[in-house]
Amino acid sequence: MLTRVLRVVVGAFLVIVVSVSLVLGSVASISLSVSPHPVARWAKLTYEVKVTNGDSATDLTVNDPLPKGLDQYNATYSVDGGDWHTLPPRGRIQLGTVGTEARVTVQIKSRVESTAPARLTNTAELTDGSTMHKSASVTVNVLPSVDAGPDMMVRLGATTTFSDAWAGDGGGAIASYAWEAPTGGTPVGTFVDPSVIHPTYTAPMVSGAVRMTLTVTDADGGIARDSFWLSVNSFPTANAGSDKQVDEDQ
Repeated sequence: MLTRVLRVVVGAFLVIVVSVSLVLGSVASISLSVSPHPVARWAKLTYEVKVTNGDSATDLTVNDPLPKGLDQYNATYSVDGGDWHTLPPRGRIQLGTVGTEARVTVQIKSRVESTAPARLTNTAELTDGSTMHKSASVTVNVLPSVDAGPDMMVRLGATTTFSDAWAGDGGGAIASYAWEAPTGGTPVGTFVDPSVIHPTYTAPMVSGAVRMTLTVTDADGGIARDSFWLSVNSFPTANAGSDKQVDEDQ
């Protein structure tokens, strides 16, 4: 509150005029961050909610219901580095009375489900129990799922197609595929087109194990990889000789 006193002389009289103006105080604020970013499926995701109170003590609550694609039932939270607790329904975390200009940090942990969408957008709200003061949002890129397929065995120089490979991004777009077959930094064998999900590959004419790696990139630049071993062998052959005829009892 700001008060101004104005003295005015009117004739022989001194008139004092008091002017009072109200300066609105600061209100509570909230910010939201996430790590890691991007995040792999089945990995743990941590949200950090930072609350800064205004110029009066207030009973504050954080509401963070978490987006679909996170394990809601096993999510946990901690306030100011304290003990971890199960996240309440709809993510309602009561902070109690927060002092003037005090700061509170809430951490929320949850696992990313395999069926999560390509992006997760989370919104946290700060309320006094009835009125929402502020909200904050953050979006994280979820990395694609990729399965290069099972280990295989082929003959020397054989041509095969990696038809068991699979990749997906929870409904998002896959921007590119890239197959590699390096040994000591040198490519082994040849691909017809290494930029497709199911490429045709010709094995080398040398026995050995080749590590086949599939790299997938999503529309947001997130990268995921998976590999399998391709065993290249010279399979043994058997030759029993030409047919022979023998007489009975011999």
